[in-house]
Amino acid sequence: MRKFIMFLAIFLLISIVGIFFGRNMILKYVLEDRLGQINQAYVKIGSVDSNFFENYISLRDIQVESHEKAGTDFIRIQQVKTYYNLDYNHKKVELFDTEIIGLQFITPKDEEDMRALREAKAVEVVSGQYPFAKILKEESEKEEQKEILEVKFSDEYQKIKDAVQEMKHGEHRIRHHLNTIRENIEKLREKYIKPEVVEEPRSILNLDRILGKYLTIMYEDEIYNLLLRYREIVKEMEERVRRDAERRDDIWEIQMNRVSIFFDMYGINFNGEIKNFNSRLSKNYDNISFKLFGEKGDTIGMIKGELNLLKLDLQATLDIPELNLTGITEFRKYLSDGVASLQQDIQMDKYDVALQGNLTAKRMKLVENPLLEKIQDLEIRYRYNSRDRQLYLNTNFVKNKIDEMKNN
Repeated sequence: MRKFIMFLAIFLLISIVGIFFGRNMILKYVLEDRLGQINQAYVKIGSVDSNFFENYISLRDIQVESHEKAGTDFIRIQQVKTYYNLDYNHKKVELFDTEIIGLQFITPKDEEDMRALREAKAVEVVSGQYPFAKILKEESEKEEQKEILEVKFSDEYQKIKDAVQEMKHGEHRIRHHLNTIRENIEKLREKYIKPEVVEEPRSILNLDRILGKYLTIMYEDEIYNLLLRYREIVKEMEERVRRDAERRDDIWEIQMNRVSIFFDMYGINFNGEIKNFNSRLSKNYDNISFKLFGEKGDTIGMIKGELNLLKLDLQATLDIPELNLTGITEFRKYLSDGVASLQQDIQMDKYDVALQGNLTAKRMKLVENPLLEKIQDLEIRYRYNSRDRQLYLNTNFVKNKIDEMKNN
């Protein structure tokens, strides 16, 4: 009997020690199963580190599978660190002082979406195939054609044409007709061949409009690219909210009271807080407020706003008082140097995005076009709506050039 008790004690001790040292592996499989039930799709966790005495847990390399696309991860998280409390009566896990590091939404674009995007765009600018000089030539030709049509449909042109016809048909009063032709030619000259005055140089006014078109062509693809990704995320969220609303109320849920979040945007590592988020998406009745700060080298920024998960509406303000333009991957193919400040309002619903903002750039060096090499400082007010896919710009380029000419 004594041997049996001793053997049982040794067995229990080995089991307890084994469970203690293998707790993280056991917990990993349990969490993958429970989180998979909450997600209603596969969840993979790379590793787990826990402290049961302090109710603390750290998860690494989390992959949350998509509902919409099999084999595609909807979310990837590099690391989650949090304190927790288990409420068995209400089947709720409450998380406190949560940190989410390296959050990414993985939404590969369909080939169909990319083909539609390519067909909708009539120009290519990725490798400089649509340079500024070509735009300048096209716009100049359009301007010339416009002026020719204006002349042809003018009253003066019609009077000249009538006088010539009457002279061809042997009409008398040749001197009268010649005077008519001379007077109307003078009127056309005064009307369409005005000298360029310093206060309003016509070529510069045209150049400002052309510059706006150039910037539109350069960046509209980038904006619409983001919109395609956003629509994929919205499609996934809609399906998740719908499925969650159909589920029973007596299932486990995760309540995050305060979440510190870290992610990258415009080359800046943002960090901040999101409060009161529930894993039961259909229970997030109130707007989720967020305010995030970021800093990277000489670049600092802030983004704040509100997100409604049920309506999938987002309103946010982005403020970057000092931005290193060459630190933005998307800008490197256009700029070799430059700094800027950016203020931008963002509004998104299920289908569209609207942007409005101010960009003040200094010490710019445009790498593609000699024609633009003298543009170093520029203020751009812009707005964009994905419904018409047009980026509207208003720059201070004209004013600066006029002032420069006056000073010279």
